[in-house]
Amino acid sequence: KYNRIPGGHKEGGDAGLQLEFVNSLAREIAKEHPDVIIRTFAYNSTEEPPTGIAPESNVMIWLCDLYSACDHMLPLEHPFNARRADLIRRWTKIAKHFEIWDYMLYSSKDPPEISADAIAADAKFFRSLGVSRVLMETEYYNQAFYELNFFLLSELYFNPDLDVNDLVRTYCRVYGKGARDMECAIGFLREIIASNPPADTTAWCSRRLGWRTVVNMTRFAEMVRKGYAREAEGPVRARMAKVLAATSLELMRLLRMLPCRAQEAARAKSDYVRYAKEDAAFAVMEAGDRSKALCAIDDYADMMDLTFRDIPTVLKGVAKSEYECFDWRRIGCEPNAQRLEDPDSERGHAAVWKLGRPHPVKFTAGVYDRQLKTNASFNLPLGEEAKDVRYHWYRLGIARLGRDSVFYVPSDWGISFRGLADYYIECDGMAKDPNWYEFWISVKYNTKPNGLWVDRMIMRHVDPPATGQGGGK
Repeated sequence: KYNRIPGGHKEGGDAGLQLEFVNSLAREIAKEHPDVIIRTFAYNSTEEPPTGIAPESNVMIWLCDLYSACDHMLPLEHPFNARRADLIRRWTKIAKHFEIWDYMLYSSKDPPEISADAIAADAKFFRSLGVSRVLMETEYYNQAFYELNFFLLSELYFNPDLDVNDLVRTYCRVYGKGARDMECAIGFLREIIASNPPADTTAWCSRRLGWRTVVNMTRFAEMVRKGYAREAEGPVRARMAKVLAATSLELMRLLRMLPCRAQEAARAKSDYVRYAKEDAAFAVMEAGDRSKALCAIDDYADMMDLTFRDIPTVLKGVAKSEYECFDWRRIGCEPNAQRLEDPDSERGHAAVWKLGRPHPVKFTAGVYDRQLKTNASFNLPLGEEAKDVRYHWYRLGIARLGRDSVFYVPSDWGISFRGLADYYIECDGMAKDPNWYEFWISVKYNTKPNGLWVDRMIMRHVDPPATGQGGGK
């Protein structure tokens, strides 16, 4: 009834059906409570405004600015975010009451990122459309510029006419004698973010962003270090150490992709540990939280160069530079799986994929690349040895690791090893592609709880296979 053309929610059909229901309630409620506003979502399948129906005057549309489709470091009116801005414009034309559910989502392992120019532009954009209600969702992971982003948000959303450059300059006073250098560094960061939008939404979701390069991160770090050097040890310098820690971590990842720059990658790792610990030492937190933060820093550094005592027999005597080790800390779990302590594992933890049936004959596993949309599928047969409730290594096969690959087991992705992009090697111009690996996984079958237990994975470098062999094709 409400579709512009046949095609379901993409043409507003779901939103039309929802509004027909919500409007009927709103009309009845208005008879006894005319001052009550009924709020409903325009979210995912209901985000497209329908034709043939509009919200009642006492209905508020709450549009989710879907974070997977919108780069929160770029203004909504930027070409990359054009569809999101168009949705807002069209809803505000038919809804008397309108609210945005927006996002600034930065992870704990992101490089320094800032939304200054997006915040400033969006505040004016919302005002031009009469939008007066915004909910901004975020998650706090001690990110480099978390406080700056929210200082700008709190100022500009109350007065969009304030100058964002003046506000950044004001905030930079928290860096003491390094204020001017930090203002310059932040200006450089804003410039490279604005001039390097994501290629597409897939690139955005996997954070393959053009400004995240060794050259840019090195230059940014040099600018921050100038300010850092002007301050004595203490809370003020530690604020700049936080920025340098995040930058060093990104440099370590980027340099690890370039085998000829292994020594620089090692120095970046050392810098990350040093700066991150300085930040943790002076940050405002409880003693117990400080202890956990310091342990987490060493933990992450250890995870990047992990080794196992127990390895497959065929790998004994092989140089450690020829393979990479992954433990439970790299594992993500879907609803049918969970991470548990496990004394049977060398690493003390594992992930279990729960089963409601007897011991299966085989499982499947694979390597999927979200950028290239390639999949290498493996069989994981469990023989009689699996009945001893001990961990055993299984060779799965070979596959190519891409810039955005994930290893999963079983076929429903209940357990997945993540962060494999840290091990991708840029190979343009190389005689052979170094991103082919032989995959091994350590598993056991247990009944308490009943399921497949996974505690470790190993990727061994191999030569590219002959045409038609291996996975990832």
